[in-house]
Amino acid sequence: MKEFVKQHPEHLILSFLLMALIAWSSWVFFSYSSFRNTFVNVPGVPDGKKDGPFKNVTLEQLAVLIDSPKSWSVVESAHPHQIFVARPFVYVAASNAIDVQSAKHEVWHEVPRTWAEKFGLTKKDVLLDLDNDGFTTQEEYLWELAQNKKMDPNNAEVHPDWATKLIYTKYEEQNFEILFKAVTGPNEVQINVKDRGLKNFETKFVSVKDGIIETSDGTYKVVNLAIKKEKVFDPKVNSQVEQDLSELQLIRNDGFRLDLKINQSKPTTVRTAHFTFPLVTTVGERDFSVREGADFTLKSKKYKIDKVDSTIVSIKDTENQAFELKITPN
Repeated sequence: MKEFVKQHPEHLILSFLLMALIAWSSWVFFSYSSFRNTFVNVPGVPDGKKDGPFKNVTLEQLAVLIDSPKSWSVVESAHPHQIFVARPFVYVAASNAIDVQSAKHEVWHEVPRTWAEKFGLTKKDVLLDLDNDGFTTQEEYLWELAQNKKMDPNNAEVHPDWATKLIYTKYEEQNFEILFKAVTGPNEVQINVKDRGLKNFETKFVSVKDGIIETSDGTYKVVNLAIKKEKVFDPKVNSQVEQDLSELQLIRNDGFRLDLKINQSKPTTVRTAHFTFPLVTTVGERDFSVREGADFTLKSKKYKIDKVDSTIVSIKDTENQAFELKITPN
């Protein structure tokens, strides 16, 4: 035997390695069994293997859950542990948060209780328009928060801007193939018109006083010619030259106004925004349209359409305060 070991020492080494492997495998098996037994009393996965549907709760219900969470319990032991959880806040505007656990800041539909109580209001008053100015208490509070302007839900003279009630319902764009080419006389202008179905423009000489332009879109009448001249620098001649900036105004038979600039190379594009103003019921005031660059009035306050596209309309008031409305189709 000794001679065999001397001649074949690798067999002895392999035998020791085999026994070590058997011992290590036995240790892994028993360790796994012990580890698995630690999960015997842990609840299994619920039936369906999915969480239940989310539930919408009121802030009052949320406060109850915060004060008495079902998943937390106090364990009486020699080594008690504490869990520290950040207090919950509700964000109502940039850098403004309301602590829902504080009675001082109890949330009433995004309105702090302390703010509402200053005006003698209760929770049921938050969604009401108490002064009949067209704005709820909630809307007045949020406007005060956003604009830093003091509101009073009991005073109809103090309220958010009328433009915040506008609804942008429709975008319309129309190209007019009418070009103002030249002033050809004291009371005459040259107009190039390309009507529907025509490939080329047709030249017309029209009287400024009572000129009529017939098109398939309607009949246009010349109502005003504004002669404008301006000195501009022309690098081609390296000197000041006079530039013609005259404008011509036409009125269509349905009342539509078209403003044309002289020597404009492309057809005039008119962009129009259609609105609904729910605070009025008068026909023509509740639903109306305004083209880009035009003025309009809401309850005696004047505004101007600054820019219109198919998704957003930009509005400015006389104090240059800007409003942006996203389109909400009917």
